[in-house]
Amino acid sequence: MSSRRISKGKVPRDVHLVMALRRELNRNSRQITQTFWQEFEQIRNQQRHQLVEERNNRESIAALIRDANQDAIQQAEALGRSISSHGINPVAPSPCMRREAPAIMPVEHKNDSTIHVQQVLPSSTSSTYVPRAPPSSRATIPGIPSIRTSPNLSKLQLSQKPRK
Repeated sequence: MSSRRISKGKVPRDVHLVMALRRELNRNSRQITQTFWQEFEQIRNQQRHQLVEERNNRESIAALIRDANQDAIQQAEALGRSISSHGINPVAPSPCMRREAPAIMPVEHKNDSTIHVQQVLPSSTSSTYVPRAPPSSRATIPGIPSIRTSPNLSKLQLSQKPRK
């Protein structure tokens, strides 16, 4: 380049200077374009690699879930076969043998509770014991009126109200 300065508004008249400036602009443009595309390819390769890695992770997680589900199904089938071939152990805990929460004020136990336990637990000598169905839940027992299910007062409730 020449030692003299060129103002921004003026175009140089020297042909050699114009050619040198044009070559430098072309070289800089090529470098900028090349650098841009190199960085673009790097970013694209990183994103591709990340997508492949995420897909592999998803596939391995799906395989683990599938294996766990298969194991659970096999264990459930084995348990079902065991129950059907051996029966249910009457000594093992079941939903009908639930422990009651301790009361704040202990209530004296009557003989009815021992009779109830004897009905639930058959003697260990009977090997042909088939358990009864579990007790009905409160939701299936009819006849328990709820404020939410029956907002209207029944005639019986109205008759028991004191009149003014």
